[in-house]
Amino acid sequence: MSNPKFQNLLLKAIAASGICLASTLAFPEKIQSAACEDNPGTFSSNCEGTPERYEITIYEMGLCTGDPLTGTNFDGSTCTSTLTSTGGVTVDIGGSTTASLAGGTATRPPNNTYKYAYIKMKKYFWVAWKLHSK
Repeated sequence: MSNPKFQNLLLKAIAASGICLASTLAFPEKIQSAACEDNPGTFSSNCEGTPERYEITIYEMGLCTGDPLTGTNFDGSTCTSTLTSTGGVTVDIGGSTTASLAGGTATRPPNNTYKYAYIKMKKYFWVAWKLHSK
């Protein structure tokens, strides 16, 4: 048995959310960020900066059919490694650079549906950027 009051309320909620979505798409609001201070240690708010260099060291990365982070530790039982390197592969992913993962062992994963990805990387990374004035 259906409840007409509930159905009416549900239809109103759906219509209202459709109007909100349509107005958001029709009148998108631009998001602006503040200008950055010269010293990153004194940033008082979010600001805009483009990393010129964003260097990370990757030890392993792969794809998973199940979420490897459902518990408190990484569980790779549903994962297939696609790159491994005992010494790590250091890449710069800053700006518009492309990164080569040469130096590791690359493996094509078997055909499957992978909903998750992971990267095991060094816990320290190097970032350098240029501040842009508005």
